[in-house]
Amino acid sequence: MELAEKDNIEVFLLGGKLSRNTNIVTGSQVINELSDLHVDLCLLGTNSLSIEEGITDSDWEVVQIKRAMIKCSKNLAILSIAEKLNSNQKMRVAPLKEVSYLVTDLEPNDKHLKDFAKHIKVL
Repeated sequence: MELAEKDNIEVFLLGGKLSRNTNIVTGSQVINELSDLHVDLCLLGTNSLSIEEGITDSDWEVVQIKRAMIKCSKNLAILSIAEKLNSNQKMRVAPLKEVSYLVTDLEPNDKHLKDFAKHIKVL
């Protein structure tokens, strides 16, 4: 809703099934709609991010949606709180090499981000 009030930003909403627990829209309709989009930057929240496994998650439908979001994007920014860094879930979404930026609640020069900064831009 905040972004919709900005004159210089276009906001697209995708149809599908809204999960009441996570507020994520899932289903094949979302993946089909994403396949028709080409975006400059994808802001993607994550359950886990590690140097070795990259982006991982534990929900099959969420993994499919995130993969489709990444596929239609030129650049990928991962949004993650510190507790989710250096952890892994059971399913891989994408390797770390597909990530352009990491946005987190830590300061960019924090020691916990040192290894990530070798591979991606930390903001």
